[in-house]
Amino acid sequence: MVLRHVYQRSGGGKTYCPLEREARIIMTSTPLFAKQVSSKLAYGSARDVQRDLAENHRRPVAVSYIQRVSEAVASIIEAKEESWNGSPA
Repeated sequence: MVLRHVYQRSGGGKTYCPLEREARIIMTSTPLFAKQVSSKLAYGSARDVQRDLAENHRRPVAVSYIQRVSEAVASIIEAKEESWNGSPA
């Protein structure tokens, strides 16, 4: 566990964590783990990815989390693709 500072406006609302922004955290995943999950999902189902992570990496992960991380990665790629092409895909 890593202790980190979180900032919020005095009126409440959304919080900001500089460490997570600078580390490029995707949901609660490191970029490497998000890439691994997305890559594995490209070749099989979310249940296959779940099984692989549990058996080969000793990392129990919920199917819903696998799906959400992959969706987040896809959104990031789509946004980057728009900036690379200069227009929406």
